[in-house]
Amino acid sequence: MMTTEALALLLSCLTPPSSAAAPAPRAVTVVVGRADAPLLRKLTAAARGRAALSVHSLKPNESADPIEKGRLLASLASMDLIVAVGDEATAFVTRELEDAPVYFVGAGLVPGERLSSPSVSGLFSYSVESLLDAVEAMLPGTLGLAYTPGYEPVAAWIRKGAAERGLPLSERRIASLKELAPAVRDLLETSRAIWVVGDPMLVRGAGFEFLRERSLSRGVPMIANGPWEVRQGALLAFEPEAVGLSSRAAEMLGSILDGELAPEERLQSAPREGALLLNGALVDKWNISPPAGRPWRLLR
Repeated sequence: MMTTEALALLLSCLTPPSSAAAPAPRAVTVVVGRADAPLLRKLTAAARGRAALSVHSLKPNESADPIEKGRLLASLASMDLIVAVGDEATAFVTRELEDAPVYFVGAGLVPGERLSSPSVSGLFSYSVESLLDAVEAMLPGTLGLAYTPGYEPVAAWIRKGAAERGLPLSERRIASLKELAPAVRDLLETSRAIWVVGDPMLVRGAGFEFLRERSLSRGVPMIANGPWEVRQGALLAFEPEAVGLSSRAAEMLGSILDGELAPEERLQSAPREGALLLNGALVDKWNISPPAGRPWRLLR
């Protein structure tokens, strides 16, 4: 793992000195749970000449110390833009700074209420197109979709992609835990597989446990975000390829800083490049063949 000091040195080497006559650049901070040097290089290059960019690596117990946490939040609140990389950093920033302008990269667990805010933009960790291709090849039939408020753009991508592939779609918008049970029962009755997208209410804790138990007991595979969900009982998820994700993230950051990101492009799916993640135990149990011609790996 790269240290904060090493990150600072990297950025100082990549960022040219500013002219004394130039206007003060906008302040951008990248918050990361784990240092990702290739991604940071791409983001720094995108910010060059547009903004002054700094990096903060979250420490394991940083949020437990109220003084240290207060200093960090005060610093972040003064930024013109916060770039949150990964689920850990995105969860911290969106939870602690409700009104801050945020651009998240490679996350799948963003609170739905924040996704609805025009001050939040981001690049998800999963590719809707790649997952739909896998569903078409592996699980033909009616696709169930469960999503939470705020994830309407993602639901629209899935809806459009399913229609293009001739996949019937049955969907439910779940706004509270009390709506979960009847919605899941309806989807299980009609669906070959259920795709779950949404905030932690649906994809973590009691909500996810209920979905997992019902999908496994009924033999209806669940499609989810990433490796955690697959290890916990989902059949299929996606892991982005680092180079493609970094390049797309840098392009988006440049458009944000130039004021050229269209409203309909504020939220984007990860690029197609990446690997399908499959639950090895369920592949064996249900005798499912991974799709040919696509990178994939089994998790157990």
